[in-house]
Amino acid sequence: MQAVSLAIVGGLTWLAIRAVDAVATGVIRLHPANVSTTWTRAGCRLRRACSRALRGSVFLWLDYRVALAPLRAELERVCKADRDWDGRVAILQVVETSERAIQVRVLVSSADAPRGWDLRCRVREALIDYLQRRDPDSLPRLRADIRERGRAAALRREDVAAAGA
Repeated sequence: MQAVSLAIVGGLTWLAIRAVDAVATGVIRLHPANVSTTWTRAGCRLRRACSRALRGSVFLWLDYRVALAPLRAELERVCKADRDWDGRVAILQVVETSERAIQVRVLVSSADAPRGWDLRCRVREALIDYLQRRDPDSLPRLRADIRERGRAAALRREDVAAAGA
């Protein structure tokens, strides 16, 4: 966390804190006799330090073959066209990898929680639709190489042939 602003108002010390990724903001009110914490945005009294804009994440599991640059461009296009995006944050990052796929985190911002929820749903749907239309191989798949070998496979084929006759 990073301290953004410190103010003394009416004998109380106010310390505004912003997380490194700007997801969480809040104010800690320090008083010699009573220390309390306010993490609500409504409780924020320092306008410069506490933005009312909310950030929200969308997570997608994708195949390693996904082209990230066109996906970032599509995210930007979708956000610019959406009435609930506040124009501040639209980021796409690979945040996890496994032997089968990568996980992409999309971070977007909006003016408030209801708009943020709707924005995240529309961004998720738009990116999935884009990938289905433009780059279907980028969607994750479970791949298996199944081969029948030896005498057991030959016996199974004979059983199938006999059952069909």
